[in-house]
Amino acid sequence: MFFPTRHKSCVILGIETSCDDTGCAVMNNKGEILGEALNSQTNITVEMGGVMPLLAKELHEKNIENVVNKALEAANMSVNDIDAVAVTTKPGKG
Repeated sequence: MFFPTRHKSCVILGIETSCDDTGCAVMNNKGEILGEALNSQTNITVEMGGVMPLLAKELHEKNIENVVNKALEAANMSVNDIDAVAVTTKPGKG
């Protein structure tokens, strides 16, 4: 991904759901993190003895909106300030 920095700044919303945690960060095209949020499933993973893919999927669906909103709030931004979105597309556990 290429964003020319001398002409325009770019704000990117990154969403990470490749395993069990739901993470989100807002960053600029200089690589600076402006805000971030994480919903960890560590307690559930420990209790269940490992990652449970279907449960992880359900918890991502349940928590993604809140995690995105928290990251935007931490960056003092709204969805209207976002120029691009980057997401994971496949599971990280294989």
